[in-house]
Amino acid sequence: METKPFKIYNASAGAGKTYTLVFEFLTILLQKSEPESFRELLAITFTNKAANEMKERIIEQLQKLANGEVSEDEFRRFEENTGLGRERIQVKAQAILTAILHNYALFSVSTIDKFNLRLMRAFSQDMGLSLNFDVEMDVKDILKESVDVLFSELEEKSDLSDLITRIAIENLDEDKHWDVSREITEKASTLFQDKFLEELKLLEKVPLEKLIAFRKKARENYIKSRKRMQSLAQDVLDFVEKHNLNVNDFKYKKTGVLSYYEKIMQGDAKPYGPRQQKLVEDGTILSNNTALNDEMLVLVTEKYEGILKEVLLYNFWQTVYKNINPVTTLNEVDKKLEEIKQENNILLISEFNKIISENIKDQPTPFIYEKIGNRYKNFFIDEFQDTSNLQWENLKPLLENAIATNDTVMIVGDPKQSIYRFRGGNPELMIDLYQNEDTRIHKENLPKNWRSYEEIITFNNLLFTHIADTLQNPQYKELYLLGNKQEVNDKKGGYVQIDYLEMPERGSGKKFFEDVVTPNLIENIKNCMANGFSYHEMCILVRQKSEGKRIAEALAEEGIEVISNESLLLNNATEVQLLLAFIKFMSDKENKSNRADLLLMLDLCQLLEVEDHAAFYHNILNERSAAFILALKEKGIDLTFTNLPFKTLYDQVASAIRAFGLDKKGGSYITFFMDELLSFQQKKEVTASAFIEYWDLKGADKSIAMPKGNEAIQLMTIHKSKGLEFPVVFLPAANWTSKPGGVWVSLENEPIERLYMDEVKSVDHLPEDILANIIEEEMQAELDSLNMLYVATTRAVEQLYIGTQLIKNDSKNQTLNYFDSLAKIYPKDEFNSIRFGEIQRVSKPKLTESNIETVPYISTEWTEKIRVSKEHALLWDESRADSINYGNKMHAILEKLNHVEDASELLTQFELQGFISTDEKESIATELDQLFSITALVELFNAETFLNERDFISTNGLIFRPDRLVRMDDGWVLIDYKTGEPLQKHKNQINQYAEDLTELGFDISKKYLLYLGSGNKVVEIG
Repeated sequence: METKPFKIYNASAGAGKTYTLVFEFLTILLQKSEPESFRELLAITFTNKAANEMKERIIEQLQKLANGEVSEDEFRRFEENTGLGRERIQVKAQAILTAILHNYALFSVSTIDKFNLRLMRAFSQDMGLSLNFDVEMDVKDILKESVDVLFSELEEKSDLSDLITRIAIENLDEDKHWDVSREITEKASTLFQDKFLEELKLLEKVPLEKLIAFRKKARENYIKSRKRMQSLAQDVLDFVEKHNLNVNDFKYKKTGVLSYYEKIMQGDAKPYGPRQQKLVEDGTILSNNTALNDEMLVLVTEKYEGILKEVLLYNFWQTVYKNINPVTTLNEVDKKLEEIKQENNILLISEFNKIISENIKDQPTPFIYEKIGNRYKNFFIDEFQDTSNLQWENLKPLLENAIATNDTVMIVGDPKQSIYRFRGGNPELMIDLYQNEDTRIHKENLPKNWRSYEEIITFNNLLFTHIADTLQNPQYKELYLLGNKQEVNDKKGGYVQIDYLEMPERGSGKKFFEDVVTPNLIENIKNCMANGFSYHEMCILVRQKSEGKRIAEALAEEGIEVISNESLLLNNATEVQLLLAFIKFMSDKENKSNRADLLLMLDLCQLLEVEDHAAFYHNILNERSAAFILALKEKGIDLTFTNLPFKTLYDQVASAIRAFGLDKKGGSYITFFMDELLSFQQKKEVTASAFIEYWDLKGADKSIAMPKGNEAIQLMTIHKSKGLEFPVVFLPAANWTSKPGGVWVSLENEPIERLYMDEVKSVDHLPEDILANIIEEEMQAELDSLNMLYVATTRAVEQLYIGTQLIKNDSKNQTLNYFDSLAKIYPKDEFNSIRFGEIQRVSKPKLTESNIETVPYISTEWTEKIRVSKEHALLWDESRADSINYGNKMHAILEKLNHVEDASELLTQFELQGFISTDEKESIATELDQLFSITALVELFNAETFLNERDFISTNGLIFRPDRLVRMDDGWVLIDYKTGEPLQKHKNQINQYAEDLTELGFDISKKYLLYLGSGNKVVEIG
């Protein structure tokens, strides 16, 4: 049987996607001749969690294969697919496992973003990028900063200033938010995406004055159309007045033809309603007066034709006007964004795909391989339904080359689980690829659901096959008709319950949620508990975070333990709030507000024992900082260390943890917080005020990792649940509706060729070409909403509980309609519920011990750490140890040194951090002075372009790290630091570095070895 190089697996929920990926990965590995050939395989997925899980599964399976711990069926399958015997498989598995563990950095299972970053590093010279660029993950924050800078630099009476002022005034007139900066930031966040790249390029060409002029034109045009249609409507009203008619003379009175023209006068621009249209078609507008009826019929027919034309123009130009406001400023925001990126030497992670696309689209594929450093032959792409158009275009050259050279490509995904379109994910890519007739493609559907019990699988097959008939898009209809015929496994005894909940009379959505949805959920949870399920086996899924917060509060009142992302936020921990109050105090010790916050948190944490709080607060708040600190010390809280000048912010906070006694308590939140502080200290300006500013901006989303095994119900959004499974799943509010995004529309003969519209008031009353775009967007939104339901209902293993709303008439809410139509096939019982299976639990409860340990935050003074380090020197010759230690410190300093002039400040920082003593500082300063008395070295340490301690991957896949690379006029100069006496192996190593760098495209002109420690030596290697 011919093996095709390109495999596509369509893997519905629970179909064993990860197992299939790992099996295919290992099959190819076992077929290769050398264990080190694992470097030729590249697996790409879309989240760190998925990448780590895949790595773990591969390692785990290799271990089992090597130890002969897999089942007979699995061994047989590997034998059949590899052509190897069992003993050979075990030997090769052990060799591969050893090779991977010894070269783990070359084990290429990563996210698409990490792979892109690797490409960017490899292409940095060719792309004209800085060699030392940093990556900014949070695009929204830097966009907000760009808008803030733009506003702060606005010149009075400039075109941009006038424009923003007008937009603000109009927003206030329309009862919208006056904060224009927020509106502009949100629009920029939406539009600065890969999928809008071409449209943004067109927009970049339009100068501000033309955008402002077009905005003015749009406003004038919709006002003109409004006046013209109102003038036509007035003719009808004049006729009515002339003949002394009133609303009671018209058929259907207030809903008759007259009301239409009255509403036109009020600016309600739309066509006739169904009743009004029928009255005109039947020719009976008035109730009695036949003579006037015929005359008026002629008049309204004539006027309506003109009004309808103006209605379309009015709605079009008003929609253009509403959507052009934030667009007019996008180019200016982009300019500020570029300035900030240049000043801070950063690239946005969101622009990786764009930069790569622009730079490699005209390059032959082998060039890419040379720059990456590894020659990949086998590619695996997981969760393909989440791939964006641009990501796919960037990956295609690699994949096409692999197929052309008889190597392999494997893609796994499920368009029904695509719920990340808002991030650029395009499920249509996989739908189209799966329908491709290319003979080189092997397409396979994974038929069996291994996760859920039979009753849940059967229910989902029925539900989504039924829903498929309601879908307008034929591709989507086929996707759900063919994709929901999953085979069941041998697990029987599952249970599904759908509760149709009734909205109270005059009840709001919030009241319905609080008074009906949440009590129903609590009742179902209690029933599950009575049925033998434990809290840790249950998960509640919600569409919005706000719903989860309300549910968590209600469950807490019932004494039901819940773990949610909200409960894991660092900001929600009192100990973290105490540390933040301390840092704020450190930013300005004389600030009374900062002191009050610190005292409040100390009191809240029960660390401050005073009898008269009011008097104590009053006295201590009015003292100078030294007296304030002394007063706290008298109360057992010693913050005198804050007066010491040599502590870093991290060390100050670590000392505060000890002063507050937090090091003796459970430390998960503290540990995560201190990790954040350390990460910030390594990258940013290290001041208390700078960290507080950073935390105010980003701290709200920081959380600890979700613990496993404790006795609490998990509560999460549907997005977070993707890829997970739970014995019991509750979906308490299956009542969401699809929310279409905006669309790009073409504008002929206008300065803006394409305009993004997401504020569309009257969808039905726009020109047909725009309406077609909107309908397509609505169908995509419908698919995304349905996919959300699919992901939610397929997380359950044994029992599934769904709460939805009972509707009495047709609803515009698609999710409610899905369940309403299902109830017409499977009638509800007396409790307004539909049930599949028996509620009694059939699985045996698993006794799960919590793996959560309360680990104290370990914190000791840095002076103690250094003392321990010195004691280790007694184990070897002290003079040699001192020389090596001194050389290592010199090495560390040179590693951080950018230019000669930075040396003094750098030494001071190392001294303050306790890395070197005052005596060592003076000694090293002298050594550096002597070192930089050599002119050649001064030039090398003052060069504009350099790389310090940068990892490279050689063409044969090995990682190496030269100490310093400097770009000079005649090429790159390579410098490596050594301690001890000169040895031949030092020369060999730097020569190997030079050879590897030359293969990577560096023109190495000179090589130097710098020997540090007892007498610095500089040796040029020929």
